[in-house]
Amino acid sequence: DGALSAMAALAFLGHGHLPDGKGDARARLLERTLLGLEEAGDAWALALSTEAFAEAEALQRGDRWRAAAVRGAEALLEGRGGDGGWGYIAGMRKGSDVPYTAFVVAALAAARDAGVDLPGDLGAGVDRFLNSLEEKEGKLAYLVEGRAYGYTPTAYNAHAAAAIREILRVGIDGPRHRAHLGLVRGDRPLWRISWKEMDVPGRGRLRVQIGSLSEMNWWYGTRAMFQRGGEDWSGWFGAAKSALLGHQRKDGCARGSFDPEGQYERAVGGRLMSTALGVLILEGPYRHRRLQ
Repeated sequence: DGALSAMAALAFLGHGHLPDGKGDARARLLERTLLGLEEAGDAWALALSTEAFAEAEALQRGDRWRAAAVRGAEALLEGRGGDGGWGYIAGMRKGSDVPYTAFVVAALAAARDAGVDLPGDLGAGVDRFLNSLEEKEGKLAYLVEGRAYGYTPTAYNAHAAAAIREILRVGIDGPRHRAHLGLVRGDRPLWRISWKEMDVPGRGRLRVQIGSLSEMNWWYGTRAMFQRGGEDWSGWFGAAKSALLGHQRKDGCARGSFDPEGQYERAVGGRLMSTALGVLILEGPYRHRRLQ
């Protein structure tokens, strides 16, 4: 719940809502959410809430949320692995993993913009971790020795790695980054989901999903392509708008939301996650600054 609440808070902040916004109907909700996130406990909530505190402080200033952003950044840095990355269950499984490292890197970059000092070796350490992972045709492993846990290199991890390197501005001229960017370029957002009544042997007539999508991939891709700029960005964002805006619900209590039709969104965070991700992707041009 904490991670999803923080993701929703980021979407509100990206739209310009502030917890002290005068006359803003969402201000009190956002303030209560941020106050509640100060007690967020699990790893995913810690990363996302730190990013939310940092963005609130960067937008609002006045040191209202700086202490929370600093505490979160310090806790994240304390949990950094010896391999240079982060693992959300590092105490139970050897080494860091790519998706959680991507969440932490985004949080620390936001904390930096809110005035938090970061270690000088942050980028080099994360780049070293990414270079230690198995790669196949641009796809990237989840963690070192991932096959021992049933993981094989995926495009999902490649999208995350592309975002990490672009945010930290490390390894962006290397062959691995070029390979990851190639995968991202070839996987522009497209809402491929449809449903069809089919006869399934042994199960009868069922409504079967045709196609697939991943808003998490799109979120990572949006962060990477925004930093790239040029045709990379314009082509990507044009596809993202086409994919998302045509599928925003306009009926009933679901109005304004995005159906959780991506496999990860449906399994993990449901409608709240799918909607928050959709909004964050569409806010891409003005949530972040382009780094040099």
